[in-house]
Amino acid sequence: MPVFDLKKNLVFYGAYHRDPTNVAIHIACVPVLLATGFLFGTNTPPPSHPPPHPPHAPAPPPQPRHPRRSNLLNPLPPPLAQHRRSKHHAANPRCRIARE
Repeated sequence: MPVFDLKKNLVFYGAYHRDPTNVAIHIACVPVLLATGFLFGTNTPPPSHPPPHPPHAPAPPPQPRHPRRSNLLNPLPPPLAQHRRSKHHAANPRCRIARE
């Protein structure tokens, strides 16, 4: 006897889904479950910030900034970003602050 008998399983599936009690349960419950899934899916915001760090746990180590990584992936802190847009930074080629 094979482990997975397709014919036997399809006969059972057909008989199970023709049972009036099972049909009534499907008609009543499947739309509710589907609507609940859609509701949870549409009201769940995308993860924009990591969860807050618990005060009793040690702080995570700082992540090093890769020099060639895009600023969209790893933005500069506001003071350095303002400095990169300043006239001093543009006019002074020896300025090494936030230069990639």
